[in-house]
Amino acid sequence: MNTIEATIRNTNTRGEVNSLRIKGNIPAIVYGGSDKNQKISLSKKNIKNLIEKKNFLSNIISINL
Repeated sequence: MNTIEATIRNTNTRGEVNSLRIKGNIPAIVYGGSDKNQKISLSKKNIKNLIEKKNFLSNIISINL
């Protein structure tokens, strides 16, 4: 099982989200469960490494906040 580090983000405007992208992060939202939706950002480099793995589509990815 693969794990990826994520940080909680407090961005509200499109400009703030674009600045995240410029810094090399990917904005995302975690949905589901009984908790509220959580805005997070992930490292583009880490996501790219996971996608390039041979068995990416058949793996479970765990997110550490």
